Parts: sequence; structure tokens; C-alpha cells
Amino acid sequence: MAIPIEASMKRPEYFPIVWLSGCTFVTVLYTSFGAFVYACYGDAVPSIITLALPAGSMTAAVKISICISLILTYPLMMFPVFEIAEGHWARRLFQVSPA
Repeated sequence: MAIPIEASMKRPEYFPIVWLSGCTFVTVLYTSFGAFVYACYGDAVPSIITLALPAGSMTAAVKISICISLILTYPLMMFPVFEIAEGHWARRLFQVSPA
């Protein structure tokens, strides 16, 4: 998603700083959360967290929701690919020849 973010920025020259800050924040957040959970529960929790949920209809609903969310994020992940393709090939492909 870096390409559309950079393209929509008012001052794209600041993009590397914004990108590095965002990546650093997410890394620190995930690392600290993982360390906190490991300190609280240790090895008692399986690495796939949905395996720790009790069997039942709510667990099945959670697993189905995760699957649906992964399927629905595919277009979002493909957006940069489409933007690159549009920028490089669409002009040549849809170029109208002079009459």
C-alpha cells in the first residue's frame, strides 16, 4: 500500500520518514504485545491463537470471520499492482490513434 499512500501525500518527499515511523511503531507495538502475552501466559497458549478457543459455535464463527476477512482483503492488497499496471500499460493500451 506504499504506492497509493505516497501518491496521495501532499508532500511526497516526506514519505520515507512517514513510512519508517509507521513501520517502527507497528513493530514496537507487535513486539511489546507479544512479549507481554508471553510474560503472562508463557508456553500455555498455542502459537495459533484460534486453537486456544473452546469448541463451539462462536469459535466456528470467529474462524469463518477470519477466513472471510482474508478473502475480502485481496482487492486491497492488489490495489498497488493495479495502480502500477494502470500507470505503465493503460496509456499505451487505451491510446486513441489520431484520425
